[in-house]
Amino acid sequence: SGPFPPPSSPHSTFTTYLTSTSSMLSSNLNSSIFSCGLATRYLSSTGHLILTGAHASLTPSLCSSSMPGYGLSKNGVKYLAEMLRGLKPEFKVSVVHPRTLDTEANRSAMPGEDFGGWVRCEELAGEVMERLVEGGEEGDWDVVKEGGVTRL
Repeated sequence: SGPFPPPSSPHSTFTTYLTSTSSMLSSNLNSSIFSCGLATRYLSSTGHLILTGAHASLTPSLCSSSMPGYGLSKNGVKYLAEMLRGLKPEFKVSVVHPRTLDTEANRSAMPGEDFGGWVRCEELAGEVMERLVEGGEEGDWDVVKEGGVTRL
């Protein structure tokens, strides 16, 4: 059936599907739209806006077929960054693309997964700070955890 409910599904299933997709777009994309709006008004010319994408948005086939809202919203964040780079070339815009973040919510949602390869939020924040201190170039920053080490 792919990402869409089958035609034989009751109307409420389709409504639930649309509600879920809308919620994902709202939670992931709207906050980035808001951040971009604030950046265009208040970020200094030496500023660097960091948005949160997802590794799956770099390769859409990695997105679960049952959650197109997630893929659409994270691709939307990537698109916003590209658009803002063109509109405001005087400051930097980057998107961090982590794989699975090690959070309580993700552990609850995916209890059978191997958490060892997941990226802790503290590790990600440390890597972003290190990149910024080094004067990191703008762009899409893929987050990788190999051998227990998180890096951009």
